[in-house]
Amino acid sequence: MTQESRGLEEAGLVHRLDLQTSGCILAGKTEGAVERLRAAVRAADPGAERTGSLAKVYLALVSGSLESEGEVEFFLKNRHKGSKKVSVNRKGLMKHRARVRWRELKGLGVSGLSLKAKEISGPVIPLEIELLGPGRRHQIRAIFSYLGAPLLGDTLYKGLAWDLDSIALHSRMLRVGDERVYAPVPRHLTGFFPGLASHEVKTDHH
Repeated sequence: MTQESRGLEEAGLVHRLDLQTSGCILAGKTEGAVERLRAAVRAADPGAERTGSLAKVYLALVSGSLESEGEVEFFLKNRHKGSKKVSVNRKGLMKHRARVRWRELKGLGVSGLSLKAKEISGPVIPLEIELLGPGRRHQIRAIFSYLGAPLLGDTLYKGLAWDLDSIALHSRMLRVGDERVYAPVPRHLTGFFPGLASHEVKTDHH
């Protein structure tokens, strides 16, 4: 954190992660940088097929039954006051619209995975998930739980508990405008995502 960023609202954070998740975050060091980044996030039109200003790709482990690839659209709203969860609805206002696209990363097993649960309802599935649009609170966690494939470790959304104090969700890539950043896969997930297990952060400039 720089001396200038200490004086910024929320230390300049523009894109953050839930507790117990890992990966890319987005912050500006100056007021001008923060506003430019926020403008890029606002420009991510939820009605567009793809947005040129913003892209977010995650890696996740889910349990249950799920198609090997797909795309869904729901509407997410905060629940009653005091609730830590969001509700998933099939209809709603555009400002609550949430879309995700996913594909299964096939050929990856679950060797070495230690679960506190005695039984697993269906296989453990490694996924690559793309957020379409600006993103909503708990978007991936709530939607995949609703689909019957909650994230490992996400007990808030009915996910199986495991022996790690984390949720199996990692923000792998974040692109804003022409700049793209990759976060290293954390060590406890590297065995599930071979070929993506670099411990070096990569940045692409176009």
